[in-house]
Amino acid sequence: MKYIIADKGKAADVGFKTEDHRRKGNQILLNEKEVMNNGTLQGTLKQRVKALDGMTYTEKQVIIEINNGGWI
Repeated sequence: MKYIIADKGKAADVGFKTEDHRRKGNQILLNEKEVMNNGTLQGTLKQRVKALDGMTYTEKQVIIEINNGGWI
């Protein structure tokens, strides 16, 4: 499973409820499955992540990011 740290505003614009996800500043943490199942976004995972102004992380990378603090 991959994880995406995306722009919170862009994620909200395509239907993600920000209060249901971890957040840090203007960022939101999403998982690969929910990004791929989003009916508003189109294309490959890479294209969807780009549309969200996001970056893709492995599970290990995202755990390190969360442990660095600031995520609620």
